[in-house]
Order: sequence, then C-alpha cells, then structure tokens
Amino acid sequence: MKIGHELEEMRKERNLVGLQMVRRNDEIVAIKEKLQIAQNALDNGTTQYNQRVEDIRLLKKEISNLHTESECLKHAIKSTADMRKEIVRLQRALNQERIRIRALTEDARTPTGVHRWRILKGEDPKKFELLEKLQVVQKRALKQSIENSNVKSKLSEAQKTNETLKRMLSHMPTVEVKHKLVVQQVR
Repeated sequence: MKIGHELEEMRKERNLVGLQMVRRNDEIVAIKEKLQIAQNALDNGTTQYNQRVEDIRLLKKEISNLHTESECLKHAIKSTADMRKEIVRLQRALNQERIRIRALTEDARTPTGVHRWRILKGEDPKKFELLEKLQVVQKRALKQSIENSNVKSKLSEAQKTNETLKRMLSHMPTVEVKHKLVVQQVR
C-alpha cells in the first residue's frame, strides 16, 4: 500500500512535471513566436531605416540641387534687372532717335536753310573720252605686268647666282684654315 501510495505520488509528480513541461513548451513556443515577431519587426525596421537613410541622401541631394538652382535664379533675377535697365536705356535712345528722325524729315519737307543749297555744275564725259581713258589704263596695266615679269625673272636669276656663290664659298677654306696653313709654312 505504501508502494502504491508512493507510486501514486510519483504519478502525480510525473503528471505535474509533464504538465509543467507542456506549459514550459507552450511558453517556449510563445516566446519563439514573440522572438520571431520581434525579429520580423527588427528586419522590417532595418529595411525601413535603410529606406529612410536612402531617402535622406536623396533629399540632401535634392536640397543641394535646389540651392544651386536658387543661386542660378538669383543670378537670372539680377541679370533680368540689368536687362530691364538696358531695355529702358535703349527705349530712351530709340525715342531720341525717332525725335531726331522726325525733325530731319520735317526739315527735309520744308527746308529753312535755302542758302545752303547750291546748283551742281558738271557734265558726264563723252563716250569717246571714256574709251580713251580705258585704253590708257589698259596700256599702263600691260606695261606694269611686263615690268613685273621682268623683275621676277631678274630676281630668280639673282637667287640662282646667290646659291652658286654660297656653294662656292662653302668649298673655300676658312680664315682659321688659312691661319693654320701659314703657321705650318713658317715652321
């Protein structure tokens, strides 16, 4: 009976330990599930973090692009202001020129300085005179072209003689050679 009782106690303890093991296994499964969920959340967080870092990099790049664009626009605004000033200056100059043209056209329509006008005197030359002048000019041009060809031929002859003289001089002994020869003859 005592052994039956101990056996019963052992069964209860075994059932209790089995129950505790089942609870622990359930807790382990629950903890593993929580761990998996936490790992998934961590992975998602890491992915989102990397995406945010990339977004920040792109936004910084966009900010630098916007700064350069801003500088360009400031320069364009400044040049636009300069262009407006130039347009105003050119419009003033145009208006002054229009006034001057208007005054000149009015003066041309109704001249007040009649004493400034004079009658032109002169006649066109006759056809024969023009032909004579043309022949004289042609003769002069022909004479100059002949003289030009003569000068060219003389120049080429002079260059040829110059070349031959240079060749002859290159074969002649120099002053140093002559001096050495004289020194040798004296000895």
